[in-house]
Amino acid sequence: MNLLFVHGFMGSALNWSTVRSKIETLAKESGFQLKTHAVDLLGHSSRRSSKPLNNFSSAHEALCEELFEDIKGLGPVVAVGHSFGLRPLLLLAQKRPELIPTLIVEDASPELSPQSCSFLLKILQTTPTPFRTRESAREYFDKHYPPQIARFLLSNIRSLQNPEINDWRFDRPFLEALLREAQTSPLWDQWQEYPGESFLITGEKSELFAHPSVLQTMTEKRFPRKLLHYQIKDSGHWIHADKQEDFCQVLVKILSSIKDSI
Repeated sequence: MNLLFVHGFMGSALNWSTVRSKIETLAKESGFQLKTHAVDLLGHSSRRSSKPLNNFSSAHEALCEELFEDIKGLGPVVAVGHSFGLRPLLLLAQKRPELIPTLIVEDASPELSPQSCSFLLKILQTTPTPFRTRESAREYFDKHYPPQIARFLLSNIRSLQNPEINDWRFDRPFLEALLREAQTSPLWDQWQEYPGESFLITGEKSELFAHPSVLQTMTEKRFPRKLLHYQIKDSGHWIHADKQEDFCQVLVKILSSIKDSI
């Protein structure tokens, strides 16, 4: 069985390193073989240089096309999409449903809220990059954001050859384009039409699912198909980091239930 992890906005494949190792071990202990994969989405981390957008109708189309190129040789995959990572998976599954027969959603919705879009755009547009030192970047994020978000943002700062140039490790204009498109392009139709099995893992303290209507809408849109929901106690949005052991145990439970059909 192939298990694909897709990170969220500003994330990277490295976000999944310890999760991949742990889940492979747990799967083996549960009696089935599992091969894990993780990708850097276009415009992120190791793929900071994006393709010219004039080759595509939208930034999302470019994102989806590059994801297809990454996984087309794997055969069918069970895909785990965290946060924004759900979007390229839904778009790819719409075009090539045979590649993603099972979708596991980690604390994400087909619609990015206006508040989330505004918050992320503000980060991209107001952060005074480049910083002269990594320490000055740390001081800035610690001053303006809560500790968990500050650490996450600092992880996205890297030295670019010259040690005095500490800038984003992602392609900022491309990520801004993704956000602007997401503001006006919810993916509820793709979610409703997805033909495979779907599972949802949410954090008990997740702001996204604080209002019951989000879960209710996601469940209703899947009807007559089922959406199996798991909630992780004492976890926020980054479940795979907040409660890694619990997250992996739930993944193994899901994978064990579908291993004979993949």
